[in-house]
Amino acid sequence: MLKLNLQLHARQAIGVYTTLKMGFETEFGKDPADLATKAVQMPFNTCGLAASQNKTDPATIRGRRDPVEPIMGNIDVSGDLAVPMYATAFGYWWKAAMGAPVTTAVEGKDGFFKHVFKPADDQPSLVLEKGFSKINSYAKYNGCKVSKISISAGGDGELTATISIMGCDEKISTATICASPSEPVMNRLNNFMLQLQRSQWILILVWTAILMRSVAKDTVQLSMRDLSIFLVV
Repeated sequence: MLKLNLQLHARQAIGVYTTLKMGFETEFGKDPADLATKAVQMPFNTCGLAASQNKTDPATIRGRRDPVEPIMGNIDVSGDLAVPMYATAFGYWWKAAMGAPVTTAVEGKDGFFKHVFKPADDQPSLVLEKGFSKINSYAKYNGCKVSKISISAGGDGELTATISIMGCDEKISTATICASPSEPVMNRLNNFMLQLQRSQWILILVWTAILMRSVAKDTVQLSMRDLSIFLVV
């Protein structure tokens, strides 16, 4: 009697090794020339960004019982990211939503800068990569734009934000867009650090707040002209 013992070793994606890399496109939907050296590895809690495509069963009759090839619909790239509120890292998301900030040095504080974000005429587009290095699988999304930012502050839990993304295209590869990305400084913001300020005067300390702003009403029209944000890092 011949007895065979077979062992299958399948590689498995492990969540703790998942990465999220970001780069700013210079031309919509295309990788920037310096992506391999300028991509940034962003901290995140969850990433729901994915591509989907509808399939429709045709009504074609061919005199046979086997199914007819389905009709392929449009490819939709979208999803929500839950990200921790790190002052430096979150500046990248504000830039993606509004455009580059106006940066000035903070008077009397060496090494501190104030970044004022106001909606620009054109919203930047991103290339995002969701990477699973343990199985050499990388999903790259081009033409991504921030459609909504939601922040809920208060309580004793982790302060996070939800970033809603709309994209243009997905490509799966076995190689990453950047082997040695830079990483933002991990300077975490916490609940009860929020305050409303006018000029140099603190008006009120905020214990609970919800900030929600839609950047894109749909995939064509973008509007976010009545909100400005500043960070001091």
